[in-house]
Amino acid sequence: MLGWLADLWPRLAKSTRSLHAISLRCLLEELAWTHDLPALLRLLYPDDIPRPDARLPRPLTQEQDRLIQQELLRRSDLASNVLLLLRHTGMRIGDCVDLSFDCLRPPAPNSGPFMCPWEN
Repeated sequence: MLGWLADLWPRLAKSTRSLHAISLRCLLEELAWTHDLPALLRLLYPDDIPRPDARLPRPLTQEQDRLIQQELLRRSDLASNVLLLLRHTGMRIGDCVDLSFDCLRPPAPNSGPFMCPWEN
């Protein structure tokens, strides 16, 4: 079995190796309990299972960002306006959630796209 694993392991992706190692560990545990072979429990340890690579999300391209901005402006509903508020102010989601529903009001002439009651 070790020769098979040694031959197979380098050719598999890390995530596939993890799945196979977990399946093999479950199989060995089942055999250990059903056939009273406690030595099988010590063949694979949790540290033997490869950890997944940390993946970071890809940033949006300028074109994707522009299309999102256009779509949010086109929709002009509550959710789109909230996302625009977050994008234009840099406000965190938690701070935005804490805002009262009526904190925004229509813009006054010669002002920006929205106005908060505490601004004046």
